[in-house]
Amino acid sequence: MSQRSDMYRQRAADAKNRATQTNNPHVKSAFKEVARGWLLLAEQMEWMDRQEEAKEGDAPRAQEPLLAPRRSPTRSPHNKT
Repeated sequence: MSQRSDMYRQRAADAKNRATQTNNPHVKSAFKEVARGWLLLAEQMEWMDRQEEAKEGDAPRAQEPLLAPRRSPTRSPHNKT
């Protein structure tokens, strides 16, 4: 897990804790919704990290050319140089 996803999970836990501390049903519901949002964000961050790791694993090696070698321009019959 990344540091950011850990932080988001901690914020979700804090929001859940606050939800348990209130008696107001509207506030309780709001804190639970905030907690779900933080958890979703943590999951998305982990998914992005996995995608980045997979992308780095597929990256071309240093000795592999990224582009085909450039060919020298050919003279056009219309070019009078």
